[in-house]
Amino acid sequence: ATARSIKSALFRAARLRRFVAYLGGHRASLGKLSVDEMELARMAVVRAVQREHFREDIDQLESQGRLKPSNQLWRLSPMLDQYKVLRIAGRLGGVDAGIDYRHPIILPRKSSYTQLLIAETHRRCGHSGVNYIVSELRNNYWIVHARSAVWDVVGQCLRCKRLQVPLLGNIMAPLPSVRLQPGVRPFEVSGVDVFGHYLIRCRRSEVKRYIVLFTCATSRAVHMEVLFSLELTSLIDAYRRFVSRRGRVLELISDNGTNMVGASAELRRAIADWNAANAQERFLQKGVKWTFITSRASHHSGFTERMNGLARTCLRHTLD
Repeated sequence: ATARSIKSALFRAARLRRFVAYLGGHRASLGKLSVDEMELARMAVVRAVQREHFREDIDQLESQGRLKPSNQLWRLSPMLDQYKVLRIAGRLGGVDAGIDYRHPIILPRKSSYTQLLIAETHRRCGHSGVNYIVSELRNNYWIVHARSAVWDVVGQCLRCKRLQVPLLGNIMAPLPSVRLQPGVRPFEVSGVDVFGHYLIRCRRSEVKRYIVLFTCATSRAVHMEVLFSLELTSLIDAYRRFVSRRGRVLELISDNGTNMVGASAELRRAIADWNAANAQERFLQKGVKWTFITSRASHHSGFTERMNGLARTCLRHTLD
């Protein structure tokens, strides 16, 4: 039966070698397998795998001592060790480390042993990515076309498939009519959002300042004003400065304070106070329709939220 892991394959090989030695008349131990027996079994399995896939290369090395430049392994400068295992000669012979690190074992891509080795490394490294597994394997082995071989094994890992399965997406709904009005002046229909706070140096103390962002629903243009406080009067003053610069607004779209993801509690309380202070009626007196989106549905004003995120990113890099 085919082994399911490297440990199982080497255990079976070590038991088989002990049995063959017993049949040959050698005295065999009946106890547990030793470290030396497991290492000799590993060399025997690797040697058998290499004989199956690199027989002509090994015969050429044994007869001529080197490979022809047309050979695919020629660039690796292969050599045979005392166990007749094919290794990379390399330039690390003087390093104080194990022989597997100084002269990695050459393995073929399509081999059951190679696949078990990759799967074992994949599990031991916590189901890491391809690059990490390749670098980990190259501490002891050089697999021909290693990246493709690792991809073949990782692509069959059920746990990785469950963790990396692509999320299902919904078909996006049509854009609202307020964003599809042709020929309108910029900022006639605008989204408004508040973010912050930012600490500003004022004389010898630090004070909080907030940013109110106005976004045009049709052209995606952005206008920002500073809020000196979270009072409703400060918002109205910022709106007056905005209108003086950009012109009259017919409709303002904003969230209602309960769905401002990442906002501070102070900001949420202030927006709730604006609602309690009949901010909508204040703006109706100025001929502005203030529309509050559904609670906990920030995607209803996605054009504002997106510009909000971009503005915060730009301010963060600028102020830092």
